[in-house]
Amino acid sequence: MPTLLQLYSLLEEERSGILERFTKVDTKHFYHSETKKTWSAEELFRHILMSNYWLLDNLPGGEKLDAPKIALSTGEEGDEKVSIDEIRDGFILVCDIIKQRLSFLGRQEEAEVVDSSGGKKTRHAVITGFIFHELRHLGQIIWLFKRSTGWTDEEIYKL
Repeated sequence: MPTLLQLYSLLEEERSGILERFTKVDTKHFYHSETKKTWSAEELFRHILMSNYWLLDNLPGGEKLDAPKIALSTGEEGDEKVSIDEIRDGFILVCDIIKQRLSFLGRQEEAEVVDSSGGKKTRHAVITGFIFHELRHLGQIIWLFKRSTGWTDEEIYKL
């Protein structure tokens, strides 16, 4: 069974690959939203960045870090567009810290009950829930990419 660190590393690799695909097409696709009430890929990545800081808050082993101003919480709207490079830089900082803290998690820390938005759960359940949360958003981003470009899965994954 993979460790939480291995799962997070796979998630990070998938996220980076999807973000990289947007560098190979016109930037309009990154900022494209289907309707005024839905987020663009850019805004979804900013929300994922915020949720990585939330995950960091649920990991022992260091001080709390404030999320950068570009990160978005649910219900927020981005006033200004943020570039792929700014988002990538935001992820580099937080992901390295998350991986470091995950590498020190033992079974006792994973079994510890912590407060989460869904109530009291084991840290393992909270981290696993975070991974599924981000994967759902990455699926939304791929869907937006497909809608915006008109490409098939095969064309997207060739990038």
